[in-house]
Amino acid sequence: MTSLVGPSLRLKDIPYHKNRCMDLRDLLAEQVGRPLYKYQEPFSDRMIEAQLEMNGAELTSLFSRQSGKTEASVITLLALSIYFTTELKRPYNVGIFAPAQSQAVDVFRRRIRERFIELEPLFGQIGVTSYLASGRMSKLFYIASLRDNIEARIRCMSSDPTADVKGETLELIIVEQAEDASEAKLKDDVFPMTAATGGIRVMNGTSTTSIVNDYFFEKCVAGGPDVFIVDCYEAAKYNETYARYIEVEKERYGALSPEFAAQYELKWEMVTNKFIMNRDHFLSLAEDYVPAGGLLRDSSPLRRTAAWDPARGNDYSWVTVVEGENPVHIIDFWYAQGMNLEKQALELGIWLTKRGVSKLGIGVIGLGQGPADIFANRYPRIKLERITEGGVQQDIMWKLLERELGNSRLKYPVKETRAKQMFMNQMLRAERRYVGNKLRVEAPKGHMSHDDACDSLSMALWTHLERKGGIVARSPRRSRR
Repeated sequence: MTSLVGPSLRLKDIPYHKNRCMDLRDLLAEQVGRPLYKYQEPFSDRMIEAQLEMNGAELTSLFSRQSGKTEASVITLLALSIYFTTELKRPYNVGIFAPAQSQAVDVFRRRIRERFIELEPLFGQIGVTSYLASGRMSKLFYIASLRDNIEARIRCMSSDPTADVKGETLELIIVEQAEDASEAKLKDDVFPMTAATGGIRVMNGTSTTSIVNDYFFEKCVAGGPDVFIVDCYEAAKYNETYARYIEVEKERYGALSPEFAAQYELKWEMVTNKFIMNRDHFLSLAEDYVPAGGLLRDSSPLRRTAAWDPARGNDYSWVTVVEGENPVHIIDFWYAQGMNLEKQALELGIWLTKRGVSKLGIGVIGLGQGPADIFANRYPRIKLERITEGGVQQDIMWKLLERELGNSRLKYPVKETRAKQMFMNQMLRAERRYVGNKLRVEAPKGHMSHDDACDSLSMALWTHLERKGGIVARSPRRSRR
């Protein structure tokens, strides 16, 4: 006796229908000028096969950001919609879910509208019509067979915990941004929508620096034949434009940034509170570097910049001197204790002059304005830049420092000195804090904890590198955008 899958397909016929539906998908993709890449094909093929089998399969796609998981889903969805209505002569109901309905509508509505317009001539040839309701928030789309008037209905809905989405009966569920979806909402309200049909569920997402949806996370980690993982390096093998984009993103985030690791390398990087999250990499940045032209001279063949973080309370006054670019070399430190900042300004001016420093950044928050005035009057040959260290300013400086460290473009002396030991201790113990979305770096709690060397380094790097509008001006590569 031959088993039936759904009301019309026999198991032995599924390979035949799968091949025909895949051919239709390829035709659609070619028609819009976006044939699937090799890394997209296994996911799309399995989506077609599982949908024809109608045995309640659950597929998970963990794709690098911007590598085409949504594009693959859309073109496969259109092929299935046409195939069900014209070849299988069956109504087909699809639900697209995202953490907010607007996200589902914005992403899929735009893509589907683009494909509908591009495919309109072909739709006429194969006897289907399409309808995409007007209005930015329209959430119901149709594809219908002109001969039999059988419809495929594609509805965009929300997976937000507060959304009322019960009662639908679907053959296909696609969850976009599954990493941010409510696990309880999916299990309680969304997934049961395919229970009566044997329909399939597809979760599309990208890893993050936190775990919101434990169900999606556990699926990705567990792996299996229905889990499709494509990181940025795999996608870059087949797409030169994407490969260039990845290099720009790595430059923008920093190669060791947890955000880059999560979104592009698909590593579930749980962000710790340490500013230096990769200790081994930071230790590898030590170098036996001889300052250009010698350290003690009143002029240098390389531009030299320093930054002074004046003491506050029991802190140290700390100065970091750097030279060069790509990489930037830390060539010397100066520190002092006590609150006589005016005296320190005079001593520091002599010290910096001997080292050929041409620019000094000074943190003027708190008591910094007074010594800055004294320094400007006594040492006019050294350009002074006053740094207010507000929340936005600190966010820019700390993210710049994090990026340069991650890309190995900042080096520190290998030679052991008291100042070097203090510098290392502070850098490795420093903790990241967020005020809203603004990054701050602070010393851990404790009487003997300091962050003066960290502050000085962030200011020195920001002062040293050329900037335009507060953003570091680097142009080693150009984004495809």
